[in-house]
Amino acid sequence: MKTKDQKSTSEGIYYERVDELIDKKFPKLLERAQIDGSHQGMDNNPAVDATSIEPNISVYKAACEAIIAEIMQFIMPASSNQEAKMEADHYKEKDKVLDDEIKQKEEEKRQAKYKLGNSDVHGIAIKLIVVGVATLILSTGDMFYNTMSFLMTGDNTFFALVLAGVFSFAVFLFSHVATFFYKSRKTAIQRRMVLIGTFLLVTALFYGLGIYRSMYLENHDVHVSPFTFVIFNLFLFIVSALLSFFILPTWKEIGENMSRMKLLAEIAKCTKDVENLKKNKEEIKKILYEKSQGRIRNIDYAKRTVNRVNKHYHEMVSHYINANINARKDGKIPKCFTRKIPDLNISDYEFIIHSPVNTKSK
Repeated sequence: MKTKDQKSTSEGIYYERVDELIDKKFPKLLERAQIDGSHQGMDNNPAVDATSIEPNISVYKAACEAIIAEIMQFIMPASSNQEAKMEADHYKEKDKVLDDEIKQKEEEKRQAKYKLGNSDVHGIAIKLIVVGVATLILSTGDMFYNTMSFLMTGDNTFFALVLAGVFSFAVFLFSHVATFFYKSRKTAIQRRMVLIGTFLLVTALFYGLGIYRSMYLENHDVHVSPFTFVIFNLFLFIVSALLSFFILPTWKEIGENMSRMKLLAEIAKCTKDVENLKKNKEEIKKILYEKSQGRIRNIDYAKRTVNRVNKHYHEMVSHYINANINARKDGKIPKCFTRKIPDLNISDYEFIIHSPVNTKSK
């Protein structure tokens, strides 16, 4: 289509070249039809009993069909139709690929949901947070409580506080690790050995700290047995271990929950992917719609132009008949003049909008 010749009005588009062609040719054809009608009428042609007017008007019919062919080639050339079809086929294929990807993602999402079932994915995470906060509170208190022991190293208070913090964190971390290890043991003997070993180890550590703490207090004329501090540290350690035992899950349960978290993330990813793919489909529809608008306008103009040519054709035949009747010497009206005028041969022209859903109109 020659878009450079295209103009727009409130009724739609039009092509100056096409309008000029019609305005140039049809007045001449109309004049010729009137002259031919008069000349043939003087000879009483067609005969009164003639059943078809087509032999007499075939030249005008052929001229109109030729004009339509020329106009259609200008408005919607074959190359343009082929290009539009290839473009539509490309987007249809792309749309189909997106549909297949959406189905695949929906199936992956369905399988992930099936594997996940009704599992409480966030329950373990909440437990971990609760125990983590409780451990932080306990270790913070223990850190300040142990600071005086590390002051005996001779360094400043800040360094003693850092050492106490590291020590307290390590001890309470050990309380959870020991509990996990205890839960993983299969027999009662193994569990007793874990309890005894843990108790002896932390008691020795706390007793060593208690000695340093007692020495620090002795420098201030305060005498307290190291076992007093051991009991206090053991109490905090046992509280942390009990929290871990009754609230925290086992390593196996944490591993299973991690798998469920991955499934949950997969479901969220599939949902997001499906949303993006559907947006891509909408973009394709938008592109096709925008690209088809120009072709729709051309189709509308082509239809209006064909109707216009057809109207001129009937006008020519009407002028031919009137001129023929007025010029006839027999004063009679041939039968063919009262019958339907032969239609223009425009059935081969098919107006097609190439889109995901192909629409045809004639």
